[in-house]
Amino acid sequence: MSRVIAPRPVGIVGPLTGPRAAYGEWLRRAAQGSALPLVWADDAADPVAAVDAAHRLLAAGAEVVIGHFNSECARAAGALYRAAGVPLLLPAATAADLCQSVGAFRLCAS
Repeated sequence: MSRVIAPRPVGIVGPLTGPRAAYGEWLRRAAQGSALPLVWADDAADPVAAVDAAHRLLAAGAEVVIGHFNSECARAAGALYRAAGVPLLLPAATAADLCQSVGAFRLCAS
């Protein structure tokens, strides 16, 4: 008898609103059609909002987080993901120290 384990959600976070919302739209298009359970959070490219977004994603049980286009948002929220043991994949945050300082995996050049 095999037991089916439902996947935990993937958190996706970025500037879904505000002056950098075009990046959030890029995230939405990239995730379109995904079969994975997704949980979205808006950081509005603001470090204070990024911390709130991180708390929401962690409370929702995100197994991994993709996002934080802004390096300062990634820096502000990254320690929360690290403490929770949740991998953070950065598609566009370019600060050279983020991998070391918050344990993130950067998917773009610095």
